[in-house]
Order: sequence, then structure tokens, then C-alpha cells
Amino acid sequence: MTTSKWIEGFLAATSSVSIGGWLIWKEYSLIWGVIIAVSQLLNAVQDHLPYKSRQEPIAGLLQELNQTLLFAEDNWFNVSEGLFSKEEIHTALMKLKTEKTNSSTKYLKNSILPFKKKFQIQAVQQAKVYFAAYDLDENLE
Repeated sequence: MTTSKWIEGFLAATSSVSIGGWLIWKEYSLIWGVIIAVSQLLNAVQDHLPYKSRQEPIAGLLQELNQTLLFAEDNWFNVSEGLFSKEEIHTALMKLKTEKTNSSTKYLKNSILPFKKKFQIQAVQQAKVYFAAYDLDENLE
């Protein structure tokens, strides 16, 4: 579940039960007061959290990268079958690199995405499955 969904769920739960909870939890009013204060704080800052500003650009970037991936996959057949000359392979490779760089610059500008080891592990596992489907997994680690 994404951070956004957790925050929205927490805010929905606290706003829905805040009045009823206050009556039920009279003896724990300090705890309930802290929960309400945290929900108000989250409500005030949620639109300014760093992940929010990255959601829309990343969606656009993913669309363009998917198109670039389709181009690469479409040309891979010609490369793997030896139908492209070295010059054609170089030209196609440079086009891929240029498109990737242009897309990243267009959508991310100077932003740096946070690194998360668990996502890197997931990406490597998915790449292994993908490349295994095409018998290309011999050097992937």
C-alpha cells in the first residue's frame, strides 16, 4: 500500500470516528487527543510531502519509457537475428539512450528519486523473469 493510501485511510478513520471515539474513550482522552492532533497535522502537510510532487511526473515518465521499451523490443529481433549491421545497432542504441535521457530530463528535471533496496531487489527479480523468457539471463546478476 502506498504512503498516500495510508495517510488517506488514517485521515478517513480519524475523521469518521473522532466524535464517537471521544465519547467512548473518555478515560483515554490524552491518547485520542494525540491521534486527532496527528491527523490534523497530516491533513495540513499531506499535499506538501515530497512523494506527492513526484507522482504526476513519474506517471508521464513511465508512459514514455514504456514506448521506448517497445521500440527496443521491436528492434531486438533484428539485432538477435543478425539483420542489423553494427552501424544500425549503434544508431538504434543511441536512439534508445537519447530517448531515455530526454524523458528523464523532461519529467524529473533535477529531482533525485529516493533509493530503496527492496525495490531494486524486486526490479532485478522481474528482469530475470523477463530475460529468462527470451533466454537472455546468462549475465544478469
